Amino acid sequence: MSSNFSMSQGFSVFGKLTTYFGTFIVTIVCYIFFYLGYKAVTTVDVHSQKTTGTITEADCNYVAPIDSRSSPMYNCSLKVAYNVNGTQYNGIINISSSTNYVKNAAISIKYDPSNPSDVLIDGISSKTIGWITIVISAIILIMTWIWTYFVATDSSFSSFVGGVNAVSLLTRH
Repeated sequence: MSSNFSMSQGFSVFGKLTTYFGTFIVTIVCYIFFYLGYKAVTTVDVHSQKTTGTITEADCNYVAPIDSRSSPMYNCSLKVAYNVNGTQYNGIINISSSTNYVKNAAISIKYDPSNPSDVLIDGISSKTIGWITIVISAIILIMTWIWTYFVATDSSFSSFVGGVNAVSLLTRH
């Protein structure tokens, strides 16, 4: 009894199976990130008004870097004074940042117009982060499906992928 199933065909099947499984996982993860990005983009940011405040107290504690490539970080508790429509407000902001904030420094802040004492540091908005998440997820998903197309339609390519995956699995310790 002879078999017409070659090593190349075996690698091709293995390459397709591993690619399809990986594509399934990547697709699920990308859809999760699409959802999170959508929620960030569509959530109303209550801190919609911007102003400049002055740091009246800054209590910053140095956090050592995890490794030589990391920047030093500071855990800061800031008391900030700022004006909204002629009324003086004092807000407290707790932040982890690479900036060591100091007393009497000017700081750009955002506040909630319906509750001006609710304040945070003006930075990257959740909408921007949401759009970045959506775009990166879309790029990863498109690249994954292009890869899957080539594996599914080109048997020599799927044999190569299967061979690489097999060698990778066999050489792990």
